[in-house]
Amino acid sequence: MSRLKHLENLQRLTLSIHSTAGGITTLLSGLARSTGSKLNTVNLYFFDMDTKGMLEISSGLRLLADSSIFDLTLSKCSIDGDAATALSAGLPSVANLNHLYLSNSIISHNGVITLLHGIHFLTRLTWLGISHSNIGSVEASALANQLQCFKQLRNLLLPRNNIGPDGAISLANQLHHLTELKLFDLSHNNIDLKSAVAIISASKDCPCLVRIALNINPRSHFSSGIHVEGLVSLDDTTAITELKAAARHSPKQRKLHFGF
Repeated sequence: MSRLKHLENLQRLTLSIHSTAGGITTLLSGLARSTGSKLNTVNLYFFDMDTKGMLEISSGLRLLADSSIFDLTLSKCSIDGDAATALSAGLPSVANLNHLYLSNSIISHNGVITLLHGIHFLTRLTWLGISHSNIGSVEASALANQLQCFKQLRNLLLPRNNIGPDGAISLANQLHHLTELKLFDLSHNNIDLKSAVAIISASKDCPCLVRIALNINPRSHFSSGIHVEGLVSLDDTTAITELKAAARHSPKQRKLHFGF
């Protein structure tokens, strides 16, 4: 840690750690002691962490509570119940966090709910992404109930989970809280046409929203707020009519994509 003593004038720090090698808490502790008050942006990227590594990260977050952590990314990590509990307890320490991204991580169902208890303290988030991470309808409903906490959120990305129609409708019912939202991604989540209509209809309460990404059918593509393309292969003509009607009430500048 002696090499860190000259970092008192550091203003921006990006730290990327791949796989658990031990010493994460010691490293973050050293950074907390060695960096001065000028440090205003910290970006932390962790990849391929096991439970031990996640526990160390959680402890390290508490040590960096006085630093302005801007971006926290956890990718391909194993987050079991113990790790989720520790991380949930550590997240409130970094209340200034702007970006949080969980990707391709093995998270137990109970772990997702536990994590959400910690995430709801991050009221300054502008970017929240949880992809490939075992989010089902129950977890999506729990997240929906917390959307009122994220008044500054501009990007909500939840692709490639298993949210389903019920989870999508739960999110749609709470979208009105996100008045700053610009991008909403629910692609590849087994969402049907009915829940897509609910999402589009709810988007009228999000004045800044310019793009919605959904997935109904691999052959379907919804390309704009006025024209519907590629939906002729779908059999539910009533739902298609509803979808078109909802789109006509969507501002023309919005791009709505169904099927990437």
